[in-house]
Amino acid sequence: MPVTFRIRRCIRNKASLRDTAAAWIRLLLILFRMLYPAIFAFCCIGVFSVSNAALDVMLAGLFGVAGVILRILDCSPAPLILTVVLEPLLEENFRRAMILSSGDGSVFFLRRISLGILLLTLVLALYFSKRKRTVTEQLAQPLVEGAVKLG
Repeated sequence: MPVTFRIRRCIRNKASLRDTAAAWIRLLLILFRMLYPAIFAFCCIGVFSVSNAALDVMLAGLFGVAGVILRILDCSPAPLILTVVLEPLLEENFRRAMILSSGDGSVFFLRRISLGILLLTLVLALYFSKRKRTVTEQLAQPLVEGAVKLG
């Protein structure tokens, strides 16, 4: 390829990139009250087009409502994602342990290593729930004091 052709193509690509970036920036000018219904409609169309089933659209809506509820409750998405990823592995190994122990669940409490892991999990869960509670109380305390001073 001649050098001039490469330069022209490079200039043309930069202009195209600039136009594309300008188009994406123009999207920011659209009002949210107009943009969100459009996004919702395209999501519903995409979900329906996968298997042509209205149930899939309803499930997507249900998960959307669940997401809004989790956001209102200020839940972190990381533990939920870890749960979805690790659950099949956990279930497979739990079944394996139950088969090896002939269905006896006490094997989790009689073996030292499994009992230690269960106790550590319990202690950490209690510690972090208490810690979150105290941090929340500390954050809310200035608000309460301010409300008392105003009243």
